[in-house]
Amino acid sequence: MTCSLTGKKFPNRRRRRTEALHGPVEAEPCRDCCEDCEPGWAFLAQDSEFAKIDAVVQNITDSFLQYLQLPQLAQTRNRTIKEAWASVHHRGIGHSGHTHPDAMMSGVYYVKVPDDAGDIIIPDPRGGAFQPPFEGSISIKPQEGELLIFPAWLAHEVAPTWGNEKRVSIAFNLPGQWFELAGVNDAANLPMG
Repeated sequence: MTCSLTGKKFPNRRRRRTEALHGPVEAEPCRDCCEDCEPGWAFLAQDSEFAKIDAVVQNITDSFLQYLQLPQLAQTRNRTIKEAWASVHHRGIGHSGHTHPDAMMSGVYYVKVPDDAGDIIIPDPRGGAFQPPFEGSISIKPQEGELLIFPAWLAHEVAPTWGNEKRVSIAFNLPGQWFELAGVNDAANLPMG
């Protein structure tokens, strides 16, 4: 596969498997392909239009931290978005399970969401695959204009989008460390919508 930002080749077993099943998939910039892509992704946090999203993110993050009974963290946290990047998915493009190290919170704003857009899948953080009774997961169907914010330690993946219409989102990380949200232990009572 070739990165559309740098022109460099990089391995991607999932893409090869997808192409074998569904035909060629158009190249998209990928944060994981090479170091040269990183500067191309972080630019959104400095964009003046992104400031509108940033203001909403900051307000919602403060409300979320208040809800989690972490008012001191809401008052003292760094109020910048550490990094932000655009993500364009279509024709079999998804994103495998991952977390966001070196961040306190992560989130995604859905700019454009076709009907066949892949869900965001969050496995139960108390266990994992084949660890009953915690092997379950929840799937969240993205909605255009929706903003989803979650602790950066929460593992998640994006199911592939099928069809030619593009699913466009802007993802971001808020500065901080995972341990700052280590006290979040009542996930059953977290708001899910």
